[in-house]
Amino acid sequence: QVVDKPLPWTGGLVAVNSFGFGGANAHILLRSNPKPKAPAIQDNIPRVVVVSARTEEGVQHFLEKIESVPRDDDYISLLHEIHSSNTPGHSYRGYTVLGANSPSREIV
Repeated sequence: QVVDKPLPWTGGLVAVNSFGFGGANAHILLRSNPKPKAPAIQDNIPRVVVVSARTEEGVQHFLEKIESVPRDDDYISLLHEIHSSNTPGHSYRGYTVLGANSPSREIV
């Protein structure tokens, strides 16, 4: 089915295809994650979250998003996994400290 408007997803598999004008094509199959969400650990230990992007605005966007949502350990783990390896073109780095009295942030 060609999707031309937002549709509810009830799980299972979905195929995503992207055909670029320059010949860059991408295809992926995605499956819903049936794993139940682990309960958040209730502690007062600050968490450092490091991100990278191609622009300073990209880093700023990531940090604002992270700070604007309730702490989600699965989301933080995903961000650590994504940003733990060198990504070509990601010249900007930044971090925020979650769980501190006031978020501490720096972009370099």
